[in-house]
Amino acid sequence: MAVSSCRKCFRLIILFQLLLFIGCYAAQRNKITSGFPFRYKKGTYHTVRRGQTLWAIAKTYNVSVTDITMANGISDPDKIEIGQRLFIPKAYKSKKITPTVKKSPPQKPTKKIPGLNLFGQ
Repeated sequence: MAVSSCRKCFRLIILFQLLLFIGCYAAQRNKITSGFPFRYKKGTYHTVRRGQTLWAIAKTYNVSVTDITMANGISDPDKIEIGQRLFIPKAYKSKKITPTVKKSPPQKPTKKIPGLNLFGQ
């Protein structure tokens, strides 16, 4: 009886190891083939210019920020750099994007009033 029970345990252990090996292999293979460039077959490239944000780029190309971050391996959407080349999935051609950061207007020089100082004397 003990030998039969031991054989069942041994078979279960072998079966478990086999399933674990197959699962790890499948997960690793899926990890490799699910990312860029395999996931997105169609798309275009966009070079980031001064004043552009990932949100504005995504809106212009009518794709989500998540699609762009996943396609380019970006972990923080706020950290894109000028000159960075981004793959835009599902887009067919490059588009011109206006900068989202507006330049501040030039400030007028302040006039000094003679006889007044900080203490009003």
